[in-house]
Amino acid sequence: MTPRFVDCLTVVNVRCWNCSHLLGEKFILYNHQNKVP
Repeated sequence: MTPRFVDCLTVVNVRCWNCSHLLGEKFILYNHQNKVP
């Protein structure tokens, strides 16, 4: 987890839909990478 990623997690509840959108994309990418057999 990069510092920017953590920052997004904290800001998400304030006012950063852009950040949450980015967060969602990173989360999907992260899960996709972990699903590789």
